[in-house]
Amino acid sequence: MNRLFLVLAVSFIIVTGFSLIPDSSAAPVRDVKVLDEDFEGTFDWIPIQNGIVSQVNVGVDAVSGDMVARKTTNNHPHGAFKSFTQQVDDFEAVLYTKKVTDNGGNSNRYSILLESQNNGYGIRYTSSSLVLERVTGYGLTTLASTPVGWDFGNWNTLRLIKIGDNLTLELYKNQIVDPDLLDQTTATVTTIDNTYPGGFGRAIINGGFEFDTDDYMVWNLINDTTPPDVELIQVCGSYCIDGFVLDSDYDFSHGL
Repeated sequence: MNRLFLVLAVSFIIVTGFSLIPDSSAAPVRDVKVLDEDFEGTFDWIPIQNGIVSQVNVGVDAVSGDMVARKTTNNHPHGAFKSFTQQVDDFEAVLYTKKVTDNGGNSNRYSILLESQNNGYGIRYTSSSLVLERVTGYGLTTLASTPVGWDFGNWNTLRLIKIGDNLTLELYKNQIVDPDLLDQTTATVTTIDNTYPGGFGRAIINGGFEFDTDDYMVWNLINDTTPPDVELIQVCGSYCIDGFVLDSDYDFSHGL
């Protein structure tokens, strides 16, 4: 069977016989970055309860620049937060974390919460496990976990993705991975939860102490509306699109 391929500026992926089938499998893509924090400039994170998160110069040990955010006192929910530039429903968060002393609670913990409430989804990374959590008024519910932990004193890359009801948490252990090259995970946990469908507006550094954070980034995710390629399939000697039969000798250079 002969095949002819056309690129059309339409929101459909494939023409088969007489019907156009929409592309329902397109994955969401990054839109705007709603948080881009490298901790190099003015430190404007707002304390939560009695948490102390401060800007520390670690020089070449930083992921970028010289500065990191270090949590030094009190366990969850004490910490600090920063609001996004806009609220989002679906998101991708990427950050780098390192346990720097054996003081305090055995968790490096982060959350993405609703702007108006202390509710959302979070990360707990310990010496023995990677945990995806639901946060409700700072109360915590484990949604999924896997037995893998940090090595003391090494940077790790964490990535939390929410698309609809689907949540995915990824770990790149002992690695500083470019956020555009995140594909070889050490561990992944996934779950489905529809408790908080949208309205996320702030990033949290909470958890135990003492640990460092650098390059805390969050993107809004949207459906990709880029017009895809369309495949026109020959049927019984004629070409068909959306119910119209075209002669087999139709001059496609003039369009449809």
